[in-house]
Order: sequence, then structure tokens, then C-alpha cells
Amino acid sequence: MRPICALVHSLGWASTYGNFCWSGVCGSVGIVFRTTDGGFTWQQLSSDTSYFRLFKLHFSDEWNGICVGDGEILRTRNGGDTWQQQLFGFGGFPSLYAAYLVDSLHGWAGGIDRFLETDDAGAS
Repeated sequence: MRPICALVHSLGWASTYGNFCWSGVCGSVGIVFRTTDGGFTWQQLSSDTSYFRLFKLHFSDEWNGICVGDGEILRTRNGGDTWQQQLFGFGGFPSLYAAYLVDSLHGWAGGIDRFLETDDAGAS
């Protein structure tokens, strides 16, 4: 578990891109976790193994977040309780390694050879 986004000292999220065992939490690829106590405990939010490797996540506030990985963009509007695929192109779309969400509508995602932007929450 490596990509971490913290809004305040107690609230944060982390995603996985490989098998791991960290702070008593063990798992496989494509899982998102949330902490509300500064990292002392972590709650698993997603367990959908179709999310292969998640390289970067970013939250603009406690509700709106984006997570990118191997050819996919995932979006949450409820603090990570559920995630919707905004883009899925595994096998035909290159990996995305960077993500930034300004607010509930505006954000960017990028990889080695492409840069994506949205101003409508990923609808287009």
C-alpha cells in the first residue's frame, strides 16, 4: 500500500497496486482503504478485484475522490464507500499514474503518453 491522500491529520485514503501486508491490514491488488484516526486503523472500502492496480488517488474534499491505475479511472462521491468506473480500458489503454481532483466537477489524470481533463465529473 503506497498511494495515500490525507485531507486533515485524521482523515485519509490509501490504495494498493500489489500484494501487501501493512499495519495489520493484508490484501491484494485494487483495494482502497480509509482511515479516520490518523492511520491507527484502516477500513477496507473496495474489494473489487477487477480494479487491477491502483497507482494514485486524490480527494478534493471528504466526499469527492478519484483513483487511477492500469487503464482505468474510478470516481467516488461518498467518501470512498462506493466507486464508479469513469474509464476502463485495461489492455488497450495505458496506465495512468497521476490524478488530481480540484472539486466535484474538475480534475485531471495522466500517464506516460496522455493527459485527460474533465469539467463535468468525468461524464465526458
